[in-house]
Amino acid sequence: MTRQGAMLGVVALAWLLLCGCMSREWKRLIGDNPEPQNIIAIDQIVKYPRAKSIEKEIDTFSGGKICVNANSLLFANAIKKVELLPRDPSSKFYDLKLRLTRKGRLLWMQIAAEFAHEKLAFLIDGMCYRTFKPRALGGGGYEDKNGFVIIDGPFDKFTAEALAKHAEDNFYYFNGNPSRSEKN
Repeated sequence: MTRQGAMLGVVALAWLLLCGCMSREWKRLIGDNPEPQNIIAIDQIVKYPRAKSIEKEIDTFSGGKICVNANSLLFANAIKKVELLPRDPSSKFYDLKLRLTRKGRLLWMQIAAEFAHEKLAFLIDGMCYRTFKPRALGGGGYEDKNGFVIIDGPFDKFTAEALAKHAEDNFYYFNGNPSRSEKN
């Protein structure tokens, strides 16, 4: 290899490490992509199970069991980011503000309308953390890139911070390297 070729290789490597494609894509390139953690899913609660093939019983954090539709209404692949909203002045408990993709915002509009008077299950890694009633989409609607969803807690500080920390990595994990349009 010539000196010029080696120099070009060093520059290319430095560019990969320092540019906008950064660590997430670099980890993916070298095969060091971490497994997803704290995966969020929102499922419909089934009060009277009848269709065994699409319903499943899952554990809850409180030690009980709950039956949900196996097809999630919203999954981590539509959640770009999670922000924390303190519920009290001591900041021990939080609500979650979810930033969704355009597809996620469209799904949420349907979810909020269809399940406005029902409780849904908020799952973390396949276990029901809590139930909640969905709020309407915040922001300017599904076309607004800054549109968001508030999930009412309380979420304890440790859980909320873990969800916020892993949401973006999970989004990239489940979407590969999303195109610019999917990042909206």
